Amino acid sequence: MKNSLKIVTISDTHGLHYDLKIPKGDILIHAGDFSNVGTLLDCQSFIHWFTKQPHKYKIFIAGNHDFLPQENPTLFKELLSYNPSIIYLQDSFTTIEGIKIYGTPWSLEFYDWAFMLEEEVIHVKWGKIPIDTDILITHSPPKGYLDEVWKAGMPWHIGCQSLTEAIERVKPRIHVFGHMHDGYGTLNYKGIKLINASICTESYDPINKPIVHKYKIK
Repeated sequence: MKNSLKIVTISDTHGLHYDLKIPKGDILIHAGDFSNVGTLLDCQSFIHWFTKQPHKYKIFIAGNHDFLPQENPTLFKELLSYNPSIIYLQDSFTTIEGIKIYGTPWSLEFYDWAFMLEEEVIHVKWGKIPIDTDILITHSPPKGYLDEVWKAGMPWHIGCQSLTEAIERVKPRIHVFGHMHDGYGTLNYKGIKLINASICTESYDPINKPIVHKYKIK
């Protein structure tokens, strides 16, 4: 058994996945907004591409652009049934080589997008994150950390405060997310490795590189 796993993280590819150069690794994680507007064709295209990636484990969640998993979960589940090599998480977890990975697609309400809830409600979703989670995948960033949107030359932090409180409670070793493209990058927060893996910039140019993390198995 390996003493470490190479984890490759991406997010917010917005249907531009075929332009990407993905590093080799053991686990490939996509933190949502894999499509442009979540049509059937959008989802089929992404799933076909994701399935073809060479990583042993391929895990993804939905984001606010990915409407099909929310509006027609039965059809989306059928698409996934033809591609058993990939793992889709929606308020659920999987365990890989002893590592517990939990994924959830929600973010704060903003216009009429998918998987969005008000702050007064979304904390219930975060409350379902198991306390023994090793790797947490959300689409939303936590409030104040890699959640910037730049306006008039100033950063606006518009992540979710109750998610910040949730990761302080759970203390995952890694938290992967996206959503706020300007927040791309990594940060260590109270012993938690935060990764905003947004591939697209705020102008939807897919120029950010996948972020690779070497995960040491305990």
